[in-house]
Amino acid sequence: AETTSVAEVIADRILERNAYVSLAYSIKARSAYEKGDFAKVFEYKKKCFDVAPFSHSEYWEYGTMLVNGIKLYEAAGDDSSAEYCRKELSALIKAVRAQKDRLSDLGAQIEQQPRVYFPKELYEDMEELGVTD
Repeated sequence: AETTSVAEVIADRILERNAYVSLAYSIKARSAYEKGDFAKVFEYKKKCFDVAPFSHSEYWEYGTMLVNGIKLYEAAGDDSSAEYCRKELSALIKAVRAQKDRLSDLGAQIEQQPRVYFPKELYEDMEELGVTD
């Protein structure tokens, strides 16, 4: 799709047929992010993680959204919303660290295990904001 609004319409049609398509939830989260609706971003990213718990790019994107949300809310003087984003970011960091424990016994035996982590630059932004856990 050329625009996020068109992509969201397509995502809705996909989800009507199959509620287990993580990319559709991701698109809906991006659309909500563009609109500044962080409550919907939280909702759709959590659904995305429920469907695809080892999709590291989704964790990266959500972490970036939350870091940007904290900065924007703080700049606007909205301490309550910034704090909510901080709590979500802290929970996200814990969820990423807990991914290793989420592997099944069979999954732990495969050679190329899924790894979920944050890129160095994003982690540095998190530390700069004082959110590391």
